[in-house]
Amino acid sequence: MQKVKVLVVFLLASLMVVGIIGCDNQKEKVIDNTSKTLAKSNESKEENNKEVDELVKNYLLAYFTVDKSDHEFYEQVCGDKKTEDAVKMQMASFNNAEKFKPYFTEKSYRQFILNRIQLDRIEAAYKGKYYVEVKNISFKEPEIYKDTERMVYDCSIDIVKKSFTGEGDKFVTINQKIDVYKEKEGWRAMPFRTSTTE
Repeated sequence: MQKVKVLVVFLLASLMVVGIIGCDNQKEKVIDNTSKTLAKSNESKEENNKEVDELVKNYLLAYFTVDKSDHEFYEQVCGDKKTEDAVKMQMASFNNAEKFKPYFTEKSYRQFILNRIQLDRIEAAYKGKYYVEVKNISFKEPEIYKDTERMVYDCSIDIVKKSFTGEGDKFVTINQKIDVYKEKEGWRAMPFRTSTTE
């Protein structure tokens, strides 16, 4: 009987040791799986941030670059050669704004056109007789609002105003905040108004 008790105690102790070791292994597996999930989540977040960073940079580049085609568009819609044909004017607006379409939702894109934001970005350059070239775009880590899937970028844009009247180039830094939202199509920017006269 004594031997049976010792054997039972030994078996129970062995089972407890095996159980504890099994639990530790299970904890290691859970911890390992959690770390892998967090690593994947961080990689996904980094990829997502790179995608949004690219969107913001490309949008700012398109917005602040004012070239000959922008001057011709402004001339046709607002300048001395302004067309009185509403259909031609609307077509010119849509053609000029087409380069901004990938950065907006459909609603924001219409707002960009209807509120004449695309004209505002050109007006100062047209009246001042210069083109605008973007030299550098930089920004800090964006503010992230998880509850609304919104990020706000605080950007610094270095531009060169290139006069075509011989007045020489003028270097300017513009500070601009950009709001981006996660939509069903992906991340999209919100239109903003600013001038290149700053």
